[in-house]
Amino acid sequence: MLEEEPKGMINETFLATESGLKNLSISQYFQCRNIVEDLRFTGVYPSDITTYSVNSVDAIEIGSGNTSNMPTLGAFSTFWRHLYAGVNNMDFGLESLETVAFNGSETVRGELSFFRAWFNLMIVESWGTGAHFAEKSTNSILTDGNQQPIEVFYKRILSDINTAIVDLPLSSAERGRLTKPAAEAMKTRILLALAGYNQTVITASGYDSKEKLYTEAKQLADNVINNYQYSLLPNFEDIFDVKNEGNAETIWAVQFSAEDKFNTSDLSTGGHGLHRYWVGNYNRSARTGQIVPRMYGHFIYYGREYRHAMMTRYFLKLFNASEDKRTEGTIQTAWRALWNESTQSESDYGVPFKDGKPTDTVLFKPLYDVDEATAQAYAKRGIAIDGLNHIYDANGTPKPAARSWHHTMTKHLDPSRKVPKEAASHKDVIILRLGEIYLNAAECAYNLNDKAGAANYIHKLRERARKTSTSLPVSASNITLDFLLDERARELGGEMLRWFDLKRTHKLAERSKAFNPDAVGVQDIHELRPVPQSELDKVTNRDQFVQNPGYPSK
Repeated sequence: MLEEEPKGMINETFLATESGLKNLSISQYFQCRNIVEDLRFTGVYPSDITTYSVNSVDAIEIGSGNTSNMPTLGAFSTFWRHLYAGVNNMDFGLESLETVAFNGSETVRGELSFFRAWFNLMIVESWGTGAHFAEKSTNSILTDGNQQPIEVFYKRILSDINTAIVDLPLSSAERGRLTKPAAEAMKTRILLALAGYNQTVITASGYDSKEKLYTEAKQLADNVINNYQYSLLPNFEDIFDVKNEGNAETIWAVQFSAEDKFNTSDLSTGGHGLHRYWVGNYNRSARTGQIVPRMYGHFIYYGREYRHAMMTRYFLKLFNASEDKRTEGTIQTAWRALWNESTQSESDYGVPFKDGKPTDTVLFKPLYDVDEATAQAYAKRGIAIDGLNHIYDANGTPKPAARSWHHTMTKHLDPSRKVPKEAASHKDVIILRLGEIYLNAAECAYNLNDKAGAANYIHKLRERARKTSTSLPVSASNITLDFLLDERARELGGEMLRWFDLKRTHKLAERSKAFNPDAVGVQDIHELRPVPQSELDKVTNRDQFVQNPGYPSK
């Protein structure tokens, strides 16, 4: 059971040497490439801000809360397999480092400790007491499951992240390597997740009270904000620009390479597919169902349509487009004809500029309803227009055809791809950035009864989002948990954290059902994922290793 990748695939004697341990640590950076691909399901669905489009069964089943089918979904079995394969290798490396020392061994220990803390955090948050706790590394496939209380996981997670904070360097000349600030940032996420449990779990994990959790998390956040080289980028869109990777806001990102020899993800094409999952079919109008002239099915610039994930009407309406610059940095609302300078023609290889000037707008999807008179006026100008009322019913339910013709979430778009239908992106995937740390600090301040302090963090975060000096005001009276979750949506939407945020705040069912009409089956039980049936089928101690509550089991 448990798919803990046997180390015997590589010579174990070599792995226990300096060179072997350094290579083992590097391999875990590569393992993270599989995790970010998995998070398109496990970090996203179900939620209040994302629903399903048409081309992913797993997205439909999880997003709608179809409990009966979830244990057999590949989204969960693959995530489980990738996480435990990584943990097994991390266990081996850390066990070896107890007896092997060399110049730089502290950094290797710090890296493996960070990875094991993060992977175990995702494991325990996803499966809770249904998860397998890996006591030590193994050379063989396990058949005995080991389910343990939540605090057993958190004791190891906290021990590992504390080791990472001590052992990792303040900075690295090699972009993408882990650092002490990254470990401190990750610990803020860990402490907020632990605060979601009852006092018994918190005490058993080593903290006297939730207040101490929030106090320490806020101190760590303040340290990352104030005492390192990171800063909020003035232009929100620049955070996600493929030409601006490794920018001052990024604390740590999973890197990908366009060179085949460095591609180690499970995608047959190498790289990742995040650039395509939030892209709808933009060559048709949701209002008319007709082809949009001068639009192609796929572009390098506007992305390869794939239709897995669709933003909810609620999420789109969270943005005040006249005040919030994050609107344009998150949501594609206008498509222009694309000009290819080399061929002197419009084509799917082009860009929306000709002779230094913007090309014609041909499709517009504003974040408001559009009446027929307005639509006809746009049509006379050669522009197809789809209002929210053409994509969603009044209650937010996507119209059947419009599940294909929705807005694009732009954060993962990769215009550096070579051809319009290229499946793989080699763009970095940001895991930790300063914007999240401001939000973590604000949440800590709120939970420490300092609403004014929380408002101040939000005020500072919004400075770069404001279109005018009076845009997006915030005061202590605004601060509630729901306000903070809305702000996390505006800032972090599409960054594959939403399910974890709603789970740890126990808002998953409430907000999903309130703001996402597709989430009809979402219940509190969905704060845990089902143990994959494929793993249960391998277990020999089924009387002890059981399915999570509420899920069917054969």
